[in-house]
Amino acid sequence: MVDQEGTGQATSDSEVGGARALLGDKPPETPPVDAPPPSDVAANPPIADLPDFAKELPEDLQKLVKTKGWKAVPDALTSYANLQKRLGKAAHEDARFKPGEGASDEEKVDFARWLGIPESPEGYGKLEQPEGVEVPGELLEAAPELFHQAGLTPQQAEKLMEGYSRFLAGSQEKSSEVSKLARETETRKLKEEWGAAYDERVDDADRALAKFGVTDDQLVALADHPLFGLNWAMKHFQALGEPMREARMIAPTGGDLGGGLGLLSPEEASTKLRALEADPEFQAKMARRDPNAKMQRRRLIEMSLSVKPS
Repeated sequence: MVDQEGTGQATSDSEVGGARALLGDKPPETPPVDAPPPSDVAANPPIADLPDFAKELPEDLQKLVKTKGWKAVPDALTSYANLQKRLGKAAHEDARFKPGEGASDEEKVDFARWLGIPESPEGYGKLEQPEGVEVPGELLEAAPELFHQAGLTPQQAEKLMEGYSRFLAGSQEKSSEVSKLARETETRKLKEEWGAAYDERVDDADRALAKFGVTDDQLVALADHPLFGLNWAMKHFQALGEPMREARMIAPTGGDLGGGLGLLSPEEASTKLRALEADPEFQAKMARRDPNAKMQRRRLIEMSLSVKPS
């Protein structure tokens, strides 16, 4: 009900016109102006029976004091100390501080033993060659002493060697590939230079290598050396081996004309050649490029064709 024109007469809701009347809606009720707004927050009552030292503390700490039943500051400190003993005993008992500059030798040694550093280089054990890579033997012998000087634990030393071995394997593989490509290039040049005499001159080199006891590893080292190279090595030993070939071919009648052979008739040479071709041991020598076996075969072929050596 509302009062129109201040007359004090009330008008019913049905008599109110306008949009709300058309919609059949009632106007919203207006709350009294002096009504306080509703509040969802209730005042927190103070915590009762707190000791004097806790009354000025934040509310969460007051609740802790109340829960623990602490009556004075010593109670709280004692409780904290007991907690530290229970929770931190294992960690604190095994803790160590790194010795400072003024530490004694005994303190330094004690700290090193606690870390796990061996007392001597022998504590790292004997280092073995890792699989798939060749570590210089001198390094394997010197490494334990270096590990000990650096203050490494055996576990750290092992990780260091593993990393070095991986690096060295990659470096050696790359170096081997580069050397292989270089040797292939040098071999191609040598074949072009020697032409049809290539096989004969390689035999000369093999003869000299056998004569002077040069191993395959030594030959590879010469071929890969930046100051020498494959061409130099092959030409050097070919020059040494060529006179040996000529000396064997200029043998007196009935003498040794190469490979332990004397002068044979063409028929005898052919028979001997067929026997050697069927001999597995002789074929193995040929596969190894044995200079004597190759010379023997060549001489038999020459004699079977009645080729007189010059």
